[in-house]
Amino acid sequence: MIHFAESRARALAAASVVVAGCGGGTVDREPLAAPLRPVVEEAPKAPSAKNALASRPELSAELAAPSTAAWLQGAGGPGARRVRVTLTNTSERPAKVADLRVSFHTRRDGVSFVCAPHVGGAVKVTEPPELAPGQSFAYERDIDCTMPALGRYDVAVAARFGEGEEGHDDAIGTFTFEVTGAAPWAPRAFPNRPALQVALIGENETKALSPGAWKHGDHHVSLLFANVGAQPLALGAARVVLSITSKGAPFSCARDALTTKLDARSIAPGTSQTVPLPVRCPLDAKGDFELSARLALVDAPDKADKADKPDKPDKSVKGDTTDGPEVGRLRLHVRGEDEPPLPVNQLPVP
Repeated sequence: MIHFAESRARALAAASVVVAGCGGGTVDREPLAAPLRPVVEEAPKAPSAKNALASRPELSAELAAPSTAAWLQGAGGPGARRVRVTLTNTSERPAKVADLRVSFHTRRDGVSFVCAPHVGGAVKVTEPPELAPGQSFAYERDIDCTMPALGRYDVAVAARFGEGEEGHDDAIGTFTFEVTGAAPWAPRAFPNRPALQVALIGENETKALSPGAWKHGDHHVSLLFANVGAQPLALGAARVVLSITSKGAPFSCARDALTTKLDARSIAPGTSQTVPLPVRCPLDAKGDFELSARLALVDAPDKADKADKPDKPDKSVKGDTTDGPEVGRLRLHVRGEDEPPLPVNQLPVP
């Protein structure tokens, strides 16, 4: 089984961040280009100002953060999202800095998105228990927040030492973070449901499988549902139909084998859900394919969901809409048995 977590890990590992300096309580940085491929960027620039922590005045903090990153199908979100927090001991005595916890608070159009606190940095990095007078140390943390949709996110960063009631969150700074991308390879609003963003996600490469493994659905892509609205989003039962092309021509697959039925679901504000879609089609041993997904909401949403209007036919969708509008595409390279994995910069990413 091809797991989405593995795909996300590979995509994130391939992406790196360009960060720039900050001043006052907000980050002042140059705008960055937003490539659609994960790339290795330059080293961070030095921040221009320092801010004393409210509960630890002997420590000053400077924040370096990215301004933009491309949305990656393999990650289900932006790939480059690491910040650097540099602490400096400005006193004349050693300052204890063990157990630094960095937290993030992220909002998009006024809606909060879920974030997880960071207790420590990378395993290979040893963080000091204390700083000598005048000593500095740069801590790196990933913005571990749900960012499933394109657009601008406002991010606030805070630091805490220790746990429980003794700990106190000190504001470090804020910055804006733009997630970029383009349909049909990135999330987009579902017709007549502006709070519902949908995207097709998964790996862009897989090894060749046996005909039986393909038929069994050992490889799958996933459909991402995101609620970018301020109210819970109720969805009725739905149906997803995949179609596959190769070299610009339809690839013959039984429609039933590429159809997945979904139960009704509710999505909380600022959260997302993923649903696996088995690719039960015997693809060639080696080749390049393009998958397309259509989503049909076959049942009306729950009446309690007053924030969204019931689905109506979308006249802007051209062609056969029996299976609903197209909600995403994904390019997939199937490598031969003796073929090594493609380098990141050669993956079939649009």
